[in-house]
Amino acid sequence: MMLKRSTTESKPSAKARLVRAGLATMAVVTAVGALATGCLSRPVVKAQPKTSNVFVDQIVQTSVDKIDLLFMVDNSASMADKQEILQDAVPVLVSRLVSPICIRADGTPTGKSGDCGTDGAPEFSPIGDIHIGVVDSSLGAHGGSISGCGDVQQENDNGRLLGSVRDGVPSWNNSGFLAWDASGKANNPPGESKADALNMAFQNMVAATREKGCGFESQLEAWYRFLVDPEPPASVKNINGQTVRSSKLTVNPDGTTGACVGCDDTLLAQRKAFLRPDSLVAIVMLTDENDCSIRDDGVGWFVASTSHMPRSTAPCDADPNAACCRSCAQIEASPPSGCGALADDTNCKNLPAGQKFAAWDVLGDALNLRCYDQKRRFGFDLLYETGRYVNALKNKTIQLQSTGQSVPNPLYDAAGSDKAPRDPSLVFLAGIVGVPWQDIADDASLTGAGLKYLSAKELLAKDRWSALIGSPGASPPVAPTDPFMVETYKVRTGTNSIAMPPVSIVADSKDPHANVINGHEQNVPDQADLQYACTFPLKTPKMCAKGDKGCDCTPDGNGGNGAIVAANSPLCQGGTSVNQQTSAKAYPGTRELQVLKDLGDNAIVASICPKVIKANGTPQTDPNYGYNPAVGAIIERLKEALKGKCLPRPIGTDADPMSPTFGQVLCKVIEAQKANCDCMLPGRGVTPSDVNDAVQAQLKASGNCGDTGPNKCSTWCTCEILQEKDAALAACINNQVPEKPGYCYVDKEPTLLAKCPANQQQLLRFVGDANHPTPAQGSVAFIACLGEATDPSQK
Repeated sequence: MMLKRSTTESKPSAKARLVRAGLATMAVVTAVGALATGCLSRPVVKAQPKTSNVFVDQIVQTSVDKIDLLFMVDNSASMADKQEILQDAVPVLVSRLVSPICIRADGTPTGKSGDCGTDGAPEFSPIGDIHIGVVDSSLGAHGGSISGCGDVQQENDNGRLLGSVRDGVPSWNNSGFLAWDASGKANNPPGESKADALNMAFQNMVAATREKGCGFESQLEAWYRFLVDPEPPASVKNINGQTVRSSKLTVNPDGTTGACVGCDDTLLAQRKAFLRPDSLVAIVMLTDENDCSIRDDGVGWFVASTSHMPRSTAPCDADPNAACCRSCAQIEASPPSGCGALADDTNCKNLPAGQKFAAWDVLGDALNLRCYDQKRRFGFDLLYETGRYVNALKNKTIQLQSTGQSVPNPLYDAAGSDKAPRDPSLVFLAGIVGVPWQDIADDASLTGAGLKYLSAKELLAKDRWSALIGSPGASPPVAPTDPFMVETYKVRTGTNSIAMPPVSIVADSKDPHANVINGHEQNVPDQADLQYACTFPLKTPKMCAKGDKGCDCTPDGNGGNGAIVAANSPLCQGGTSVNQQTSAKAYPGTRELQVLKDLGDNAIVASICPKVIKANGTPQTDPNYGYNPAVGAIIERLKEALKGKCLPRPIGTDADPMSPTFGQVLCKVIEAQKANCDCMLPGRGVTPSDVNDAVQAQLKASGNCGDTGPNKCSTWCTCEILQEKDAALAACINNQVPEKPGYCYVDKEPTLLAKCPANQQQLLRFVGDANHPTPAQGSVAFIACLGEATDPSQK
């Protein structure tokens, strides 16, 4: 079971009942180090404020000093070749984070990293504190009974860190994850401080993922369970025909959370050690198949059962999102308005004697495709909605699956610490998934030798999402315009018009590279496999021995090759025999892509089918080799948070040379903390009362605190961060280090502004020291201006 997929996001109706037995239906502001910059989300006027009202906007302070990096690596059959390429990319990723490359003022790399000397500057400050964890895609059978997805290692790793579920895989302090600790002071005991040793440990952890996991890959649910699920279950079982999670988180009358009964305490302990409230969080998914995150409620267990699934009503064939699309096994007192009775439906009637509902046979319900196109084929969708994962990455509260109550999202919960909740701008999701690289590359990559991926903003601007996923929620659904991204077992037709030159699907060929995207279509007479989104040549072809489930050209149990010959797969062509696999493949990753699309700017999209499979030089030095372009795309997106953002609009400054505030901005910058404010510290002052009231209101509005519980807004305190004055102001503006902590507004100094876009040539420069980080570590910074603060022309 290598692939399971669904092209819809429809949720099973709460009213539906099925008759079969068992079918019942930052801005965490973590400014450490001497210098930092901040950004605003809205423009601020240049004019001197003249009214008494106070406008407050949050400054997303992006001088991040720590990263929590989680990899979700698919461990189902066919993934070994991709895991090997990922291992080659590990040193590139680690090196870019701990020893950033040097960049000149014009944005070009100097070819150096680390100490740049006088030629350029690091693209961002080196990250000295990184947690690195790996989880795999196997969460078992979700209460089902199918073999290969039991509660054993590799088939069900429960969303726990790989370092804890694989023998012989060392981790920091036996935590299950790795810790990069350049100073030896970020962790207790100290983490790894040698980059080569970290690379080797990271590579070994990826290799330990292996490819013997459950074929119902829960790529999205795996990282969700580890990072987000407030009540991760210790077990999921089929009890009296219902999928039942063992877990339930209690919620106290004041809204605080209590005991978690039946939860996976091991996972919760790993999460607590891995996830810091003031870190940048980056999730990287590596998978060659569509997501199959089966619901752990209702009859989700039935997906992994050996019984055949029920058929859907006839309207599902044309439109799975139609109101009359439902299951033939559904019990209903009366049909939905405007719909015919199930007994009269052409797909549901004329049952054999003794059969309670129309069910598929093996040809229409291959286990290998149990998660594919569920609503159209079965009349219900037993996969979690993709919105579950988007909300988990964006929202500071989340609903419990057990009770529906709203609780703090663990990804944004700073309870028990003196830190402010993590800002959503510091949470990123990258997907190295099944999609032709041509669909997501920039124009130069389509005709040149290199490969650079488009950002999320660029994908949206170029309307690439219509090519990648179409509109699955429309009625009827709209297919992707790139035919290679259409999920089906049928032979497809059409042309990818994004590629240069355009690439047409080849229906039948003996040439494994008849087209440059997926070779050619395969034959699927048993309807148990899907067409490929893309393929790529293996660096070293491999012979497939009988019984090798991880090889795509394996003979059958009797040693026969009839099925391989009939399939005419490009993976098994061009070698010494039909049992030599010469290429690897990937299927359309439409559910992962839907989540990435809906996440927005903090998504990074890359292809699991590399453009270059033979490095020019070493894998570490060729930026176009393997998954190095994916690493480049990840770093390019993260470094906006790592290096500090620029202001989208100018801020007004006092232009009167006779004024004591000459050169200073006409606003105040405030740092808010959960406790322990000391406004007598260098560079601080007492917040004016009118500004403090406005900041307190904004704290609540931004979700940093609430009316009840341990994180009540009334417990927060504030201090003003003072602007530099006179000589200190000039030093700050001119890229020098003033004697005292504070901040200044910069709109002319070319070195400081070199990393800012041409239309964002201004920033706030904060100056602190080791004893007095500015803003305070774990605080939230705001800019408060008297009077109308937004430019009316921008509204």
